[in-house]
Amino acid sequence: MTETGFQINSSNSLIDHFFSGYIYSAMTKYDLELAFVMFWANSQNRYYVPPAGQTDTQYFVTFANKAGSVLQNDIPDIHTLP
Repeated sequence: MTETGFQINSSNSLIDHFFSGYIYSAMTKYDLELAFVMFWANSQNRYYVPPAGQTDTQYFVTFANKAGSVLQNDIPDIHTLP
């Protein structure tokens, strides 16, 4: 799934359970095999992945903790030889 997300800014309000519901369902509903999902980048006046302390931060945390979700920092280093 290439770049995706929903922009939250001063004129767009959040979508309840966007990550833990909509995105996770899109990833798992039809038994798809996804190589990666990449969210658009945050900036000073908008975000796609909620920073700590936002109303929807917990939705992303719930998504990240679901079975099958692996974040970049959880992937083993495959470029360093043992």
